[in-house]
Amino acid sequence: MTQWLPWILLALAVILACAIAAEAYLKRNRRKPLSGYRPTPPAIELGTEATDTAAIRKLHAENQRTEHRNRAHSHR
Repeated sequence: MTQWLPWILLALAVILACAIAAEAYLKRNRRKPLSGYRPTPPAIELGTEATDTAAIRKLHAENQRTEHRNRAHSHR
């Protein structure tokens, strides 16, 4: 039994090496770039057509009121 053990281990190592070589041979040049795994972002419009001008006008008016109130308090 002990004289068969090195042969069995050698056979398992050869089978493992053959499996690794076969997998490497079958998968060669089939790499998917890392960017292929990234989900595609939703298309959003950029520029002036995507600007919400009503919100900007509202924020500007609020800032003007705050500026006026701060100026009135600082000149007392």
